[in-house]
Amino acid sequence: PLATHGAPRPLLVQTDRIYSVQNIFQTIGSAAFLCLQLLRISGRLRVLEEQCSSWRQKETLVYSVLISACLINTWLWLRR
Repeated sequence: PLATHGAPRPLLVQTDRIYSVQNIFQTIGSAAFLCLQLLRISGRLRVLEEQCSSWRQKETLVYSVLISACLINTWLWLRR
């Protein structure tokens, strides 16, 4: 009798597990999909880390300018 189209065909039988070609390809497909997702997430994380670094530089500059302006303002106020 011929096997139906959807039924997996046994490839290996080992310790009460039946491995089929269909299951192996599903596993390979899942692994490839997970690898692709991991690459996308890694790329997004890299972009976020670069943005965070640039924000830190901008924050440092803004705070430096703010402190300088406060010191100049205090100096001018004391000279009055």
